[in-house]
Amino acid sequence: MLNALLAGLTILVVGDSHLASSGYLITTLHDDLMDRGAVVYSYGACGLSSAAWVKETRSPCGSAQRLGDGKFIKDKDEAAATRPLGDLVATHHPDLVVVINGDTMAAYDNPVLPKTWIWKEVSTLTKDIKKIGARCVWVGP
Repeated sequence: MLNALLAGLTILVVGDSHLASSGYLITTLHDDLMDRGAVVYSYGACGLSSAAWVKETRSPCGSAQRLGDGKFIKDKDEAAATRPLGDLVATHHPDLVVVINGDTMAAYDNPVLPKTWIWKEVSTLTKDIKKIGARCVWVGP
């Protein structure tokens, strides 16, 4: 049943370090969605929060992309950055945007969970997604 639901869908996946390292979600999730019939475009940038996807933002520890059935491509140094969500949507025309933000949004290095900061980060990206008119699935804390 799930295969039938995903067949023919174009899915854009953006997120943090789990999408910026081979062998993690940019490999496993991407492959699983493709195997179920979806066309998938995945982009990751480690060390960045969700609002970093609204405009180009340099990643301190690398970024990556995987387009359709293409290979994993790791960006380093000057090339390591997000691409604005609006540009990605205009390029790929997704039926669904999947946002995966884990460790960075949980702010594990802070002794207290920064709820106001998290709300601002999440709201910045979700408002942009709403403005674009895309459907969204959010994965993260």
